[in-house]
Amino acid sequence: MIFPNGFSSSAPVKDEAAKCYAPRSRVLWGKWTANEADDYRYWDTLSPVWTYSLYAWLRLGRPAYEWARGYAVAWSGLSILLLYWILARRSAGAALFAAALFAVNVYAVHYGRLALLETPLNGLLIVAFALQAKAKDQPAYMALAALCWLMAWFTKQSAVVYAPVLAGGALIMYLRADGENRKYYLIGVAATLVVLAMAAACFLDFDYRVRSVMNVRHAMDYRPDPTYLWMRVSPARTWEAVAANLTTGVFNGYFLMSPVASVLALIEIGAIAADFRRGKYVDAISVTAVIWWLSARVVLIFQAHESVRFYLVQLPPTVILGAMAVDRMLKGSSRNRSKIGFVLFAAFASLAVHLPPWLVWHAAHPLEVEKGAKNLRLLVPEGEAVLAGEWAPPLAFNGGQRYFYLKNVFNREPERIKALGVTHLVVDSSKLGGPDMDPAVRRTRKFFPSAWDKRAELGRFKLWEGEDGEVEIIVFRVLLE
Repeated sequence: MIFPNGFSSSAPVKDEAAKCYAPRSRVLWGKWTANEADDYRYWDTLSPVWTYSLYAWLRLGRPAYEWARGYAVAWSGLSILLLYWILARRSAGAALFAAALFAVNVYAVHYGRLALLETPLNGLLIVAFALQAKAKDQPAYMALAALCWLMAWFTKQSAVVYAPVLAGGALIMYLRADGENRKYYLIGVAATLVVLAMAAACFLDFDYRVRSVMNVRHAMDYRPDPTYLWMRVSPARTWEAVAANLTTGVFNGYFLMSPVASVLALIEIGAIAADFRRGKYVDAISVTAVIWWLSARVVLIFQAHESVRFYLVQLPPTVILGAMAVDRMLKGSSRNRSKIGFVLFAAFASLAVHLPPWLVWHAAHPLEVEKGAKNLRLLVPEGEAVLAGEWAPPLAFNGGQRYFYLKNVFNREPERIKALGVTHLVVDSSKLGGPDMDPAVRRTRKFFPSAWDKRAELGRFKLWEGEDGEVEIIVFRVLLE
């Protein structure tokens, strides 16, 4: 789908099945994969907190979209409540502004209901920030904040944007503590050092290190080397991404992500800088919020993909700083208070601009995946079928069918693919050839040409069609020899 800021993404209809692959497999078959030959072991290696917690959640219900999405919605609700609590220490107006702005943000709404890693990641980082706010009066909470960050790191490595916040916050609180109480704030410093060391120690493990390299390469859009183990560094590609993010990317990837909060956040950063210059006291929470915002923006400068979900990590600090700006206005002169009406008007105007495109898209494509799943089950009843192809996972997720990923570095040897016992390919009709060929089709044609030539088309159906494109699904029966 195409978002209001111009970014497009297939994640809302494709990526949930991938991120839930290991938990789903364990619920259905008692293992992280449905076949020992499968080497798509990614999320249970890099994201064990996500994998195990989602597995426990799905065990309460069943491995289906509605249950997996409920997990994300729970994290969204917790994030909104915590944003209110964090800012309530300043004023009710700022707290309501933060909670409301996060709750109605189109990108947060859209991804906040999807079973993807970004929502629990942001949720855990907001929890860590809330604990840091509490640590100002009770130093032991800093250790809990450090533990929470470690959980965020083992949810998604984008949590690296919060590492400077954790370290900076612990150090600031220690340096500002009174001589008698300073020793208690060493708890936070020690806890921060321990969790950072634990995260770094994971890179000693070969599988973790290799998948981490793949993670960075994916974010920076580097081409892999022939062994797929290390990045082939491309300075030209990096500078291309940096140049884009410092020009058009600032508008599309920052201001249009949250038009009101993004401007207010810059105003608040400027006000905090002015307070520093005048020698005024600036509390640790304001400083750490600025560090969080700066860290997120610096990391995103190197982001080479125009995908909304990668930019969501900047949303919490932007909203927090925006709410702090509102608090400053509320406590300022009557002239400043008069600006609140404009801020509220701008907030509703922002919602009016962002919400209609989202509603129109969903009205035009109601329940595409659910309908497609029913069509797939008519062509391939649940049983001994083993599916592969770009569209197999999202369409088979709600059922009990086995599916495997034949893409990227995973399951790329002919012996391994044959051992998986693939019987059906579920692919987009426009990706049977050319540079955008479905990887499963490419590997079948390359390693099993006879099976590809003898394939049987079981049927095809439209997943959706409209002004923004058309996707037609073809289901093939193949016999790998």
